[in-house]
Amino acid sequence: MNPFRLRPPRRGPCLGPLAALACLLSTLATARPAMVAPEAVAFPGPDGITLRALLVLPEGGRKGVPVVALHGCGGLGGPARPMHLPAREADWAARLAASGHPVLFPDSFGPRGVAEVCHGGERGIQPENLRRGDALAAAAWAERQGWAAAGGVVLLGWSHGGSTVLAAANRVFGPVPEGLVRGAVALYPGCVRVGRALPPFDPASPVLMLLGGADGWTPARFCEALARRAGERPGPSVESVTYPGAEHGFDQPHMPVRELSGMAKTPLRAMAGCGWAPTRRPAPTRSAGWRPSWPACRPAARSDRIRRRHDRCMAARATATGRSLFHGTRSHGRERHMTQSSPPRATFMVAMGSDHAGVELKAALKKALEGAGHTVEDFGTHGSESVDYPDFANKVAQSVSSGHAPFGVLVCGTGIGISIAANRHPKIRCALVHDVTGARLSRQHNDANVIALGARVTGPEVALDALRAFLTTPYEGGRHERRVTKLTPERTPSA
Repeated sequence: MNPFRLRPPRRGPCLGPLAALACLLSTLATARPAMVAPEAVAFPGPDGITLRALLVLPEGGRKGVPVVALHGCGGLGGPARPMHLPAREADWAARLAASGHPVLFPDSFGPRGVAEVCHGGERGIQPENLRRGDALAAAAWAERQGWAAAGGVVLLGWSHGGSTVLAAANRVFGPVPEGLVRGAVALYPGCVRVGRALPPFDPASPVLMLLGGADGWTPARFCEALARRAGERPGPSVESVTYPGAEHGFDQPHMPVRELSGMAKTPLRAMAGCGWAPTRRPAPTRSAGWRPSWPACRPAARSDRIRRRHDRCMAARATATGRSLFHGTRSHGRERHMTQSSPPRATFMVAMGSDHAGVELKAALKKALEGAGHTVEDFGTHGSESVDYPDFANKVAQSVSSGHAPFGVLVCGTGIGISIAANRHPKIRCALVHDVTGARLSRQHNDANVIALGARVTGPEVALDALRAFLTTPYEGGRHERRVTKLTPERTPSA
């Protein structure tokens, strides 16, 4: 039985866009019915490509509100195999068809010679470009068919497909034909790219995001922030519902929580939990107009053991290097503790500088550092008046190269110019960083002693994570020593 239970909405026809979304979701409250075998179809896609898809029609072929369902990063089978619906997609298709909804599953990967994008990157097939075009082309084709009720389609997607739902409904990425999309439902989408700030969001229809509170692959907090920001402006409603304890893929039928490694994007940890394990029924946070009730997911024992071992390792490394940035423990609920829970074992000086574009981000980083007990030497600037970034890069670089501060932090609009200016100084190895992985590897492999961040391209939470990784990761030496010495022969290793 599908674990994703929602209380049915009030009785009545599904007329308005939000009512249509509520009626769509209420279909999951019942046991899965039998499904008519999917039919393979094809239609024109963007840029002259022919898209293939699987179509599931209600029994008898009666008209209904069409649903364009967008697969996740695993695809629908790949170019060399016939299309098939994975268990999750098949479960949804059966329920939706039994409730009178025709469901169309376009394949974005097979026609482009790709099987999946969960591992090894997206290969250019991104939600914001090719997949967005596929979704709108599928919606336009579905709307013209005899089995489609008038009034537009509902977009539905999971993970990578959920991100595509948001991109397809977002008029920032291009026009959306009037009346084509009546509503959009995105399950555990990636609302922000790793190391980037939240994108502008101007939806053409009401949007509902269903999120896992313990999702380490596509964290809920970014989508919650997107919904809050969208709620501050007029236009179609944007709602998020977060289920406490739920991991990525929480609607997978009969799939216990398991750890996935080597995934293309895991912004919070190297391994991501996926699946569900019901234990209790806490109320979701920020419910939309209907009242869903979700059995919480609990990480498997192996997952708990991995996390505890990781925490012990981080604590031991911080003690050994004397470079603990945040001394409080990190919550598995993914909230950051920016204050100390006990006196620090060691503190050190950090030199900071920014131009006018980086003032706000620099202030946030400075507050976190000082809250952890470290001493910050802030070379400015301190206001919004336009200044020249080389002036502040020079001051920070001189402080680090003289040995006064072991590390430096620089912020400008993109981080590019200020990092170039810093690297003109002897003994400086300034790394321009956009995410945690880059920050960690810049220390491990390059013995970087200055980190540069772009306030216009990196959000504050990602920047804090990157700074944490930068200051707590030791230099590995070994095979890297010969290469780093060629960069700065006069250097003294920082770790």
